[in-house]
Amino acid sequence: MPSENRVVALVGLGLAMLSVTGQTMAQPLGEVGMVEVAVAVELTCPSCAQGLERRLSRLDHVARVEILGDEGRVVLGLEPGTSVALETVRDVIRNAGFTPTGFAVTAVGRLVEMNGATALALPDDMVFLLAGDQVDALGTAAGADVVHVHGAVSLPTAGGVPVLTIGQVGGS
Repeated sequence: MPSENRVVALVGLGLAMLSVTGQTMAQPLGEVGMVEVAVAVELTCPSCAQGLERRLSRLDHVARVEILGDEGRVVLGLEPGTSVALETVRDVIRNAGFTPTGFAVTAVGRLVEMNGATALALPDDMVFLLAGDQVDALGTAAGADVVHVHGAVSLPTAGGVPVLTIGQVGGS
C-alpha cells in the first residue's frame, strides 16, 4: 500500500491518523465509522471530474472529496463516527457519467456474527461480511470487539450484504 494511504495508530494519543496526499485527518481510534472510501474510476475529463467532486461533496457525512485523476481514483473522507452507503456513492458516480470499477474502505467497526459468519457493523445499520486470510485472527489481534480494517469491497446485487475483503488490520 502506498505510504500516502498508510494508517498509523498512535496508541498513546488514542487517535488514528490518516494521511492522503499530504492531508491528515484524525479520528478517535475507538469511534466506530468509516474513515475513508476510495473508488476506482476512469477520470478522463477534468471539468467533468470537478462536477463529480461537487456531487459527491453533497452526500451526507462526506467531509472531503479528492479527485486523483492520475491514479484513477476518487477518495472520500468521512466525518468521524459516520458511514455512507456505497450504493449511493456508486449511483452518484454513474449519474455523473463515470463508471466505478472498484471500492476500498478503511473503517473502525464492531465485530458481529451474521448467519454464522464474521461481519463488521458500522453506524447507520451498515454491515459488511468479512472475507480474507485475516478474518479468523481478528478477534485476538484486536483484543476487543472494535477493529480497524482496510480492504476491497464487493457490492451485492439485489439487496445482499457487501463483502469487505480485508487487506490490512489495525494501524500497520
